[in-house]
Amino acid sequence: MNATKRDRSLKLEQELEQLGSILVTLRASHAELIHEIESLYAAREDTLKQYLRLTDEWCTVKKQREKSGLSVQTVKIQLGFYKNIRSYSMR
Repeated sequence: MNATKRDRSLKLEQELEQLGSILVTLRASHAELIHEIESLYAAREDTLKQYLRLTDEWCTVKKQREKSGLSVQTVKIQLGFYKNIRSYSMR
């Protein structure tokens, strides 16, 4: 029976060593995953900031374009008005 107890004890020790090794591997994998997740969060944050900046710039450009469109329209109206005044003054 002593031999059987020793065999079981040896098997349990081997199993414990294997489980310890697995635990070390899992801890390393966990640390890598945490690092990867942190990197992904940082990339997401950067992407969000870029998106918000581009959206703001797009709105600014759109407003400027609308202003220029109004300016061109105003200039066309003024040109027509000045041409009419000129034609009346030439008479």
